[in-house]
Amino acid sequence: TVQISNGVDGTTRRTYKGHSNIVLAVAWSPDGKRIASAGADTTVQLWNPANGQKAFTYHGHCNSVFAAGWSPDSKRMASASSDNTLQVWQPA
Repeated sequence: TVQISNGVDGTTRRTYKGHSNIVLAVAWSPDGKRIASAGADTTVQLWNPANGQKAFTYHGHCNSVFAAGWSPDSKRMASASSDNTLQVWQPA
């Protein structure tokens, strides 16, 4: 589960549920249009912060995904896993 909270009063603004195990990393795209969450369930999930809907689930790793990051133009993602791989991909 990923929660976005109000920085002033701490109230939860939005909750994203989709991983079947713990979330290990979160990365907001530079253009602000997507949030990526990486988890111990071997997936990277992309979320639309405007409506809270899951946009895509990436199933390219064989083990926990512990890092995720965006290119400066928000067109590519990189994800790193404890399966000793770093994958660069272009989200749909």
